[in-house]
Amino acid sequence: MSSCLAYLLPDPERSTSARLLLVVGYVVAAFCWLRASRRDRTGPDSSSGWWLLGAVLLFLLAINKQFNVRGLCEAGFRTLAQAGNWYDRRQPMQFVLAIVLPCVLAACTGVFLVTKARRFVRGHPLALAGWALLLLYLALRQTQEWKPSLRWLSAIHYHDWRLALEAAGMLLVILAPLLEHRPPAKGRECSFPRIARSKSSSRGNEALTASQFHEQRRASLLRLLRITSFLNRLLG
Repeated sequence: MSSCLAYLLPDPERSTSARLLLVVGYVVAAFCWLRASRRDRTGPDSSSGWWLLGAVLLFLLAINKQFNVRGLCEAGFRTLAQAGNWYDRRQPMQFVLAIVLPCVLAACTGVFLVTKARRFVRGHPLALAGWALLLLYLALRQTQEWKPSLRWLSAIHYHDWRLALEAAGMLLVILAPLLEHRPPAKGRECSFPRIARSKSSSRGNEALTASQFHEQRRASLLRLLRITSFLNRLLG
């Protein structure tokens, strides 16, 4: 099974096409989250700030994937260790960067989501699942800095399915803003001040709201099909 995955899924660190596809995916996801931020600016329960934060993080992930910022940081730490004459004793520092730092960041992220972003997380389960997969990929990728962890990563065949893990998280992150359409609040669908209290107008407003919701959902599906066709042409 792992050999089949290794054959079907190229290594993004050695395949230029796979890396380019991931960069395009991160950029598309960032634009989707940025568009959701602009669309969700109004209303008492606006989540515009969270959409904007996600867009910024996705742009940073795209930059890291394209220019290999992590590799540059790794080379910088290696140069610093050699200049400080502690390169031969670098394993404790590798353990801190590869194991301790991801655990601390994961704990801080969990506390932040529970305390500050609880409403956004409950209302957008696809975004939560997508970011969970992406953060899991980043944490596993970071553990490679500690050389003893390579044996454990090889035992679970991490290199065979890491592209699938990253791609699945990216797909969920892209779908989250495309399928997120909140119906307008009651009383804001149409402005008829004189007949808003009548039963006929309220039924008409409900029908109009339902039709608008279905049109927005159909438009989101069309955008998703266009993105899929673009990625297929890029791979072809």
